[in-house]
Amino acid sequence: MNDMLARQKARAVGKITTALLLNDPSEEDLRVINSLPDATIKRRVKTIYFPLPKNIILEPEQNYWSIVVPDMNPQKAFELRKQITSVYEYTSVSKIIDVYPRIKVSVIKANLDTKVEYPNVSLNKSMELGLFGTTFTEGCLIDGRVFKDSGVHLDVSSWTLHTGSRGSDGRVPRSRWLDVEFNVRSYNPDYASPYLSLRQKQF
Repeated sequence: MNDMLARQKARAVGKITTALLLNDPSEEDLRVINSLPDATIKRRVKTIYFPLPKNIILEPEQNYWSIVVPDMNPQKAFELRKQITSVYEYTSVSKIIDVYPRIKVSVIKANLDTKVEYPNVSLNKSMELGLFGTTFTEGCLIDGRVFKDSGVHLDVSSWTLHTGSRGSDGRVPRSRWLDVEFNVRSYNPDYASPYLSLRQKQF
């Protein structure tokens, strides 16, 4: 698939999700959804219709992705991710746990590279700022789904810091697409970099 067309399709998936979140999908949105080979986004049509919390305001010019996490944990989500592309497990996923309370649906901004959100913000700093990022479970699911829906990899030039999860050593898992595989590593809680950012959960 042409790279430019693929990236346009990835952004279109974000636009469709935004319409679903606003309970206002157009006929064209539904046509595109039903044309996608991956049933995940079709199932999302049935599960996403719920009122947004009153304190959540979606930005008019920003598109969003929803993450539905039914009965998932880091290990199950990683196994699903393995079925989509090659993976590299530098950090042992078997020792990762999610530390945020599980909710059925999360929403994040539809950014292909996370470094546009909060670069140079470590886990410790994000806690000071009151920012909540994705769990590793959510990261695996959204990364795999966007690639299956559009053929585009997330985080080709950045790392997503999954501040909602920890390894058994207290380090924070991170992920990105590195050359030919979905790469999983971890950082100390105080580590920051211009190429590292959390993906902020809207709720």
